[in-house]
Amino acid sequence: FMMIPIADYLSNQFTLVWLQRSINGGEVSRLATHRTVVNFAMMASGLLTTAAWPELTSLYARGEKEQLRKAHRSLARTNMWLVGAIAIGMLPFIPLVYPSWTAGRLTVDPWTLAFLITRMLVWGVWSASMTMLLAINKQRSVAGILFAAAALTSVLSIWLIPRIGMSGAALAQLIGDLSISAWLIPLLAIRETTDRFSRFILETALALLKGL
Repeated sequence: FMMIPIADYLSNQFTLVWLQRSINGGEVSRLATHRTVVNFAMMASGLLTTAAWPELTSLYARGEKEQLRKAHRSLARTNMWLVGAIAIGMLPFIPLVYPSWTAGRLTVDPWTLAFLITRMLVWGVWSASMTMLLAINKQRSVAGILFAAAALTSVLSIWLIPRIGMSGAALAQLIGDLSISAWLIPLLAIRETTDRFSRFILETALALLKGL
């Protein structure tokens, strides 16, 4: 459990350090504030997944595989809908709020914002599966996957940031998630619940469309 936030720290902080080294400190502030805006959806999602955690553990402990499968699907759909609704719903207000929030010194970068929001939408899928795996004491696999994604993000940021600046940091994280976490964590969760991967992805994608 301790290694999971360390992996997240590596993914976030390495990109900031490399951005400062490659560009300048002002871009670090811009990226950090862009992430803070988008992470509002993550905060709301955390309330949902934390509430569902004890129920998932209880179902697994009682051996109720069918109920656990339904609970996992339901959590993924609800989480995806919630994240999608918040992430897209706040888009019209970001250009209005962000300048006043940063005293007019920082401006919104559309590409960085697009990459971060896309990553947040993808995160809405696999974070529910991650919660399920943690709830049934499968944290070792999750930690390994997150470290692999963080390592890929770090390598990509070294190449992307000097070329496209702050957007490269956001794109590196998006590619890191899509390449590893976004499909591998749901796959492990589905194996634990003996679910069908295609059916799970379809239902979650429909929930995303409804959220949008």
